[in-house]
Amino acid sequence: MDNALDLAFFCLLGRKGSLSVAARELGITPSAVSKRLAQLERKFGVRLLNRTTRRVTLTNEGEIYLARARQILSDIEELERLVSSGRAVPKGLLRINATFTFGRSQVAPIVSEFVKLYPDVEVQLQLTDRSLNLSEEGYDIGIRFGELPDVRLNARRIVQNHRFLCAAPAYLDKAGCPRVPGDLAHHNCIVIRQDDAAYGTWRFTSGRKSDTVKVRAFIDLLATRLDSRPR
Repeated sequence: MDNALDLAFFCLLGRKGSLSVAARELGITPSAVSKRLAQLERKFGVRLLNRTTRRVTLTNEGEIYLARARQILSDIEELERLVSSGRAVPKGLLRINATFTFGRSQVAPIVSEFVKLYPDVEVQLQLTDRSLNLSEEGYDIGIRFGELPDVRLNARRIVQNHRFLCAAPAYLDKAGCPRVPGDLAHHNCIVIRQDDAAYGTWRFTSGRKSDTVKVRAFIDLLATRLDSRPR
């Protein structure tokens, strides 16, 4: 950054041809401009400008430095323009991984609309319920429920995953109604396996109070089987 500032500073001196005029342009004193020029010349070990009471003229080294400085600054501007234009129109490959049920019902429709807006982007959407390593498997985005497996990842909550505790009236008539979360340990429960979450462990939160119960799996379901809508 300092080198680019030095280039811009010297180009201004070459364009204005006067330390005092350059000082007014920069909003500083002529002595500050003179000091900065002296620092630049000490850096290279050569004189870049010949100074008189009214004007400055380029030395041979100054002419070389000014010509290259203008070219370099022009190249930087062109590079910034190219990068900015590439960001304005997304293109390339985007690899997304999501869970089966959520991916089919929520992510796939969004991807469909996305590719209509940005036809230069190729989107690969893969649906799995296993544990996922984004960097090793080459995914740009991974959508999962639960705790973040790697603190080095950038994560953003996009939706709440609400779970409801319910039971068939006939079952409650037979087994009784649990009064507190701990009572569930003595009931037959339907357990859903999802990713590497603790199997058969249910967490209940009410305000600042939290309870964890290890339940007995009477029926074991994979998360991929939850979506029973007709295809």
